[in-house]
Amino acid sequence: MAEVGALLLKEAQPYLEILKVYAEDLRISINTTCSGLEAWQIIAFTFGFTLLAVWLYDFLLQEDSLTTRVKKSFFKFMRSLPFVKAKIEKEMKGTIDSLEKTFNRGLEDFPYYEGLPQKGYTEKEVMEELKRYKKLSHVNWSIGSCSGTVYSGEESLTRYVCLCGFTQGTLYTTTTVYGVLVHQEGAI
Repeated sequence: MAEVGALLLKEAQPYLEILKVYAEDLRISINTTCSGLEAWQIIAFTFGFTLLAVWLYDFLLQEDSLTTRVKKSFFKFMRSLPFVKAKIEKEMKGTIDSLEKTFNRGLEDFPYYEGLPQKGYTEKEVMEELKRYKKLSHVNWSIGSCSGTVYSGEESLTRYVCLCGFTQGTLYTTTTVYGVLVHQEGAI
């Protein structure tokens, strides 16, 4: 094994000599270029060149095409300009205000609950609250029109729902079978 390594080294010797000559020429060229510079300047140039090289490497070797990345960079720069940024923020605020006004229409008298009450509601209080919310509008929750709702299937909750008239005499339940939502319908 050692003989093979020695043989390869002997074969590569002329190429190593050529590399040594080029390395020495490069060393002399760099020393000549940097001879008039102070140490902090050399460090600053090295740091700046390294940052530039990393940025170019990241910029050129991405999944998106070069034209797409140039466009993204241009528009990111444009959005960072103060007058453009102010215009975008103004438009976003107007859009958010418009959406809030649209979604909250008719809900001015309804409290917004951010947590559970300290003392639980009585059945009568729950029923009154459910009736107030039922007056807002009719939503066909059985076809998945209500986002974020939970149907527990607990008998007392089902009784509340039925008493309020949410189900119109039909009980809808949703179960998950092997990751697929299955809607079931049955008479109460």
